[in-house]
Amino acid sequence: RSQYFYILAGGGAGSRQIRHMFEEILQLNLENVEFLVVCGRNQNLFKYFKNKLAKVKNFRIQVVDYVDNHKLLELYRAADMVITKPGGITTTELINLNVPIGVYYYLPQEEGNLEHIKYNRLGIINLDPKDFLSELFHLTEEDFDYFAKKMAKLARYDSAETILSYVFA
Repeated sequence: RSQYFYILAGGGAGSRQIRHMFEEILQLNLENVEFLVVCGRNQNLFKYFKNKLAKVKNFRIQVVDYVDNHKLLELYRAADMVITKPGGITTTELINLNVPIGVYYYLPQEEGNLEHIKYNRLGIINLDPKDFLSELFHLTEEDFDYFAKKMAKLARYDSAETILSYVFA
């Protein structure tokens, strides 16, 4: 593959962590890589990133603020990996879309999801931004295929129906 597209997300609870990752990305030579940074409703973070990008003029990094769920799922489908924290909804969506997960930070209540991603090898986990990016850029096409196949085995496309039938049984 000649081009890779990654989404970096985490503008809510992890604004410090996403800033560190963003700063590391700015240092890179991104010849065959594009990043979309999703800040969510965090306008301070969005403005901070936009100002940083204006100074360095890196056109391989785009920054957006809030993206509605429908559009976000379209973006996820187009991504080679979503780099985020392992929240329950995001993790489930990415598994069902067979999009590898890159974890660069997590909250204590997300440890179970983190372990699930690690145990099943659904992507990469590295809490140091520089090391994370090094690991990311050393992934091969076979690695991405492996992650997608593992996710396809775990995907539950009927999960909403299963939950509803359990609740209303």
